[in-house]
Amino acid sequence: MKITIQSGEYTHTYDSSVDDKIEGGWLKEYFPPVEEAVDAALLLLGDVYPRAEIAKYLRKGNLPAMDYYKDPVQ
Repeated sequence: MKITIQSGEYTHTYDSSVDDKIEGGWLKEYFPPVEEAVDAALLLLGDVYPRAEIAKYLRKGNLPAMDYYKDPVQ
């Protein structure tokens, strides 16, 4: 998985393929868990936007991605 954020002439990249392995002559691709991928994306965004603004937006809790989540307790 590769996440790239380009801001003008600067590029910020997360590339989980550095953790790929060869096992028995076969490529075993590393797929990060959701938590790791989200953290990576947020760290990259923090290179471009003030982290306080990112945190403020996340704290609101009205993220479009949350539309897909169904609380198992309900």
